[in-house]
Amino acid sequence: MDFEKDYYADLGVLPDVSKEVIRAVYLALAKRFHPDTGGEHADLEKFKTINAAYEILYDENSRKKYDEGRAEHQQSSYNQDVDDEEDLFDDELVDDWAFAVEYYPELEELRKEIVEISSTLSVVFQSTILGTKKFGAAGAVKAEIVTKFLERYFGTEANIKIFAIQLLKIGRRDAARELNRAVLLFGKELEPTQVITKIRLKYDIPEEENWGHYY
Repeated sequence: MDFEKDYYADLGVLPDVSKEVIRAVYLALAKRFHPDTGGEHADLEKFKTINAAYEILYDENSRKKYDEGRAEHQQSSYNQDVDDEEDLFDDELVDDWAFAVEYYPELEELRKEIVEISSTLSVVFQSTILGTKKFGAAGAVKAEIVTKFLERYFGTEANIKIFAIQLLKIGRRDAARELNRAVLLFGKELEPTQVITKIRLKYDIPEEENWGHYY
């Protein structure tokens, strides 16, 4: 067990998720990166990283030991290696999800919106909805999950979070990674306007409006 590693980031999940969510995300990622079944996504090193994280986080005792060895509210480095805008599915959830969508069609629209921000987060959303049975409150569940994700990787400053959403939704995860690095490095000394302007210029990011409704 390496306390310097962020196993949660390796799986693309937040520290407060259930073991059921961890399993769902792991199965989806393992299928994507498996050397034999991953196709164009196959990546042995990523597969090993995902497995190592799962072994620590799925076991309750090792997860407790790991959590105790790390800062309680430590922010994480954004892991774009397991996070993209492509659909990601856990085969064990597919049938139940399809059935739920027959009765609550808005579930799939919410899932698709989350995929644009984070593919792994969409699996977290599916697993959470199916596990908690909050089908009628899916919008609130989505908002809570997205907010926690943004604050984990990009802090609590409103303009930074809005900018992060823009970067993720237009597929500029390279720029999002730099924004995450700035948040981690500068901490309380971060100047939002300066950082946003710098990243816009460096990565040729267009000015956009009305992204604030997303969280």
